[in-house]
Amino acid sequence: MEYTVITNKKKLTIFVVILLIFFIIIPIFLNIFIVYKHTLNVIKKEKIKSMEQLIIKTFESLQLTIDDIENSVTEFATSMGLRKSLQEYYNLKPKYQRSIDVYIEKKLNEISKDNPYISRIVCITEDDRIYTNGIVRLDINNFKLSQVYSEINLNTNDMLWDYDFTGQKLNSNLENIFYIVHKIKDVNNEFVLGYLIAYIDLDRFKNKYTNIKIAETGEIYIINNDLKPIISKPNYKVPKEKLKDIQKAETLVINTINIEDENFVISLMPISEFKGYLIGVVPLEELYCSTKKALKGSNIFLSVIGIILFLWILIVIYIISKLVSEKEMTKYRLYLSEEMNEKLRMYKHDFMNHLQIIQGLLELKKPDRAYEYLNNVSKEGKLIKQNCAIGIPELEAAIFTTISKAKEYGIDIKIESQELPEELPVNLYDLIKILVNLIKNAVYALKNAQGNYKELVIRIFSELDEIVFEVSNNVPIIPMEIRDRIFEKGFSSDNKEEKGLGLYIVKQLVNKNGGHIELKVDEKGNHFLVYFPMLKN
Repeated sequence: MEYTVITNKKKLTIFVVILLIFFIIIPIFLNIFIVYKHTLNVIKKEKIKSMEQLIIKTFESLQLTIDDIENSVTEFATSMGLRKSLQEYYNLKPKYQRSIDVYIEKKLNEISKDNPYISRIVCITEDDRIYTNGIVRLDINNFKLSQVYSEINLNTNDMLWDYDFTGQKLNSNLENIFYIVHKIKDVNNEFVLGYLIAYIDLDRFKNKYTNIKIAETGEIYIINNDLKPIISKPNYKVPKEKLKDIQKAETLVINTINIEDENFVISLMPISEFKGYLIGVVPLEELYCSTKKALKGSNIFLSVIGIILFLWILIVIYIISKLVSEKEMTKYRLYLSEEMNEKLRMYKHDFMNHLQIIQGLLELKKPDRAYEYLNNVSKEGKLIKQNCAIGIPELEAAIFTTISKAKEYGIDIKIESQELPEELPVNLYDLIKILVNLIKNAVYALKNAQGNYKELVIRIFSELDEIVFEVSNNVPIIPMEIRDRIFEKGFSSDNKEEKGLGLYIVKQLVNKNGGHIELKVDEKGNHFLVYFPMLKN
């Protein structure tokens, strides 16, 4: 008999441990893994969205610079003074011609000085005159034989942007030059008088985007229509075949691609002025690397907590098994066999909630609050019965206790609440008395009312600069003849004790705290509304 009892104890212990592992430990670790994966996906989407916003802002900044350069060049190239001077140049006396020469060179110097992105600027006329603000190695005859000369004259637009890697396009001996060419036409826009060529300061221009970093090593650079990097040399050079699929896009495109077994996030934004693209490149892993490390640390901590909780349960079971008598143990085994599933589900739900709260505190970088919460859970071991989201435990407890009987009477209860601030414009214990007695009155009325559907509604919300507490019951409707007297001293429609304090005393408590109470009756029932100002006067 003794051997059988010992054997049964061992079997029961093993069975309980297996159930605990199945219903608590496995779900805990599964939940940690799911939350970890979900969080990483959310962070990934947020980081890609941030990258998108960064590219857009960089593009807008770059576009402003491009527009500023174009305006500086266009304003002079289309000015009537320049066009008329070039058109009538050989009809003027030499002294006036010299005045025009001085005027043009002065304006070129002003443009270069006023716009820091223009390093040099040249004006070449069709009658083979050249003006410049400095030393420019450009031959007039070579220019007229250049690819740029042909393109600007074949182009219906008066302006052309280009980047010359070798200097062959301009037939010059300058390499890696970025420039804008603008036609200078006669006053009637019938024929071309000359060309304005502005050379862009590469260092200043590329600083508009190369100094902007995406994560640790991500970068932004510009590629031309042939998908070749221009102006600056990138660390991450995306193969052309990877870009061809998204090259036709007219707006911002963000894709994830694989380059040499590593995933990258790339963004492509067209720059219409010089038929190029602003491109952003960053390793995908780098976008959420720091978050991933932090989450792994949190998961380790949560796993340790889960194991501690599991061991704590085992210790409790062991202590109970040692303290109770054999007779009580037999009853306890019977109880476990009948109620085990329900209790384990409760444990599972409770520990899941605690772990998620602790994880949230850790992700908010509040470890002290997490440890404090864990200590409270260990000491109190309370299950949350009702979540009103009021934020004041005393008030939540009072409401829960008061409405508990209502469920026994078949009353449907609805609670809608916003979270209240820690400092209320009303004495907390007066507020508890007010709400408890309004709820008691409503429950009593509903309990004794006729009808199949009985509903109690408790609402806490803000309205303008006031906090409003509303207690409503759908039946019975308060008669018209007593509505005006319901808050009078000594008035009562019934003297049952279950109703709580009279409404006169409730009103006195409301007035004492600087609020006011009113009754509204409509087709939905009786609504007692208590108003308190947001801040004390």
